[in-house]
Amino acid sequence: MKDIFQSDCLVLINPVNTVGVMGAGLAKAFKLRYPVMNEEYISTCKSGYLHVGSVHMYQDRNKEQYICNFPSKEDWRNPSTLAIVEASAVALAQWCEKFTQTNPDTPITIAMPDVGCGLGGLKWEDVKPIIEKHLHAYGVDYLIEG
Repeated sequence: MKDIFQSDCLVLINPVNTVGVMGAGLAKAFKLRYPVMNEEYISTCKSGYLHVGSVHMYQDRNKEQYICNFPSKEDWRNPSTLAIVEASAVALAQWCEKFTQTNPDTPITIAMPDVGCGLGGLKWEDVKPIIEKHLHAYGVDYLIEG
């Protein structure tokens, strides 16, 4: 993938855990680039609102983009699982569906790295079909840039 931070996509996917730590990999790069988003992410994790089956959406008003903190694991010490990625894909698709209802003229484009792969240990050829299945199931018109 080219540099995700150079993407013009509406949504940038940030693979995270649900305990509030962005200490390595792409998540750490997001944390350094978006400190306010990181503070919201930590607070959302501590309050229990970011859990398996949810996503945390942060709007970057400077670029009119959204950062989707997309859980691929519960604890940063553990590997990612396909079940957690699938639960996050469902939550992302539901957000996309709601966004489309209120913004019908705005196409959803998604810059998605190989979530759960790198430090998470999964294989993209196993992850990508799960993501696509759930976005299609909700009728989301999207482009995965990667």
